Amino acid sequence: MIKKLVVLMMCVLALMMCACALAQDMETGLNEALMINPYYHEAQPPERYGLMPRSSVTVSVEWLTELAYDQDVTWRASASGIEGDCTYTFYVLDADWDTNGYSGEQSEAEFTYQFVVPGDYSLYVRVTDAQGTSYTYVEDFTLAADGNHKTLEEIVASLAEECLAAGCESDFDKALWMHDWLIMNACYDTSYSYYGADGVLARTTGVCDSYRKAYTMLLAAVGVEAVRARGDNHAWNQVKIDGEWYNVDVTWDDPTTSDGVQEIVSGHERHFYFGLPYEIMAVDHTFESNPQSCTSYDMNFFLKTGEVSIWSDPYVEEITAGLENRTFSYAMEIPTYYLTEHGKYSYGKEHIVYNLVVQELLRREWQAGDKTLKVASSYTQGAETLPAEVTFEGYTLEFSENVQSIGRNAFGEDKGFMAVQIPGASSLGDGCFANCEDLWKVVLSDRVTSISDTAFEGCGPITIVCPEGSYAQQYAQEKGLNVLIQ
Repeated sequence: MIKKLVVLMMCVLALMMCACALAQDMETGLNEALMINPYYHEAQPPERYGLMPRSSVTVSVEWLTELAYDQDVTWRASASGIEGDCTYTFYVLDADWDTNGYSGEQSEAEFTYQFVVPGDYSLYVRVTDAQGTSYTYVEDFTLAADGNHKTLEEIVASLAEECLAAGCESDFDKALWMHDWLIMNACYDTSYSYYGADGVLARTTGVCDSYRKAYTMLLAAVGVEAVRARGDNHAWNQVKIDGEWYNVDVTWDDPTTSDGVQEIVSGHERHFYFGLPYEIMAVDHTFESNPQSCTSYDMNFFLKTGEVSIWSDPYVEEITAGLENRTFSYAMEIPTYYLTEHGKYSYGKEHIVYNLVVQELLRREWQAGDKTLKVASSYTQGAETLPAEVTFEGYTLEFSENVQSIGRNAFGEDKGFMAVQIPGASSLGDGCFANCEDLWKVVLSDRVTSISDTAFEGCGPITIVCPEGSYAQQYAQEKGLNVLIQ
């Protein structure tokens, strides 16, 4: 007895160790939380000239350090004529008056920023009093080229040349190459400081808008169109690939460390959000802006490259094996965890994984003897099984409801159909489907009250699809035929 208890305890311990190993193996060290920027809306470009509600208020800014590359440049703001506490918001804007750097609303009157690319800039400072009234200061300046720092345009042009030199000719190849360059060479800015394209392109870090802007510029340089979509303090791209629009979220494909440390995490880059239609993207993205209609799956990364096989192969194997036994209806198990591109187990993206599996099943052609079949399937969020049904398109004999009976030997030895739908007949005569060797599926209603003993004589294994408690069910059970309750 004691020996059995020891063995049982050892088994339990082994299972616990396996569970721990599995948990550690799941995208080890990566943060699966969605990267949402709480400052996204506030960091959108301000009006160039803010209102000064009272002439008695003056906002001024002092440069505490000289303008230079790759070192802290610090400003101190002050406001005369305001009584009580104030809050300060600093923007560093580029020549297009777009946000590159952002402080967020803060009590401190100082802001520090490092410049990494030459160009024309503006410093925008907003001072807000205790009543919520804001006063602004704007100063334009230029950081001259020094021969050691590339402009943003030069960085983009160099990457475009590299992309084309790599043999990228199609829109898909170009969009994928630029996507992969960004997720391999940049990391998400958890300080929420860098909003411009220079963030991920020149600093190797930026927030979602930095990824989005950089991706737009990179694609434009190789002739691929992209626009912005946004919602819930987040922004991503919609990309036109071979004439169709798709959602691409480079930010969410770029992994971060579980503790939020800003560093490039190589080897865990993903493609979950490359080439998704609206219906899948909308599951975990809120669309406040949806400029293009994205409905196609054709250029989805997993479907286009065949990588969907890491998820679809078990279902393809199950259906293929089932077809050999004339199985046409499936409820296939959905496991708790799925494999990632890197061979690790994960969870949380089931709405992407299994909708793409469904698309793969829909696109395939399935062979049954000399017949080519199609399979219909669908995925419901949170479901434990994945349904699939052979459609028998082109191989179905359908009767109208007005047909009251199927006469003797009516379709005997006919090998042109695999499924029969009889919605209205009450009787099936002698040998009416005898020796129909390719017949798999017979759909009968509860109107049927008489079926000849020889109606399906000489057929291979068939399945009667009928209502619960119907005469057709009773007949099938008595004859040893498969029954599927509809």
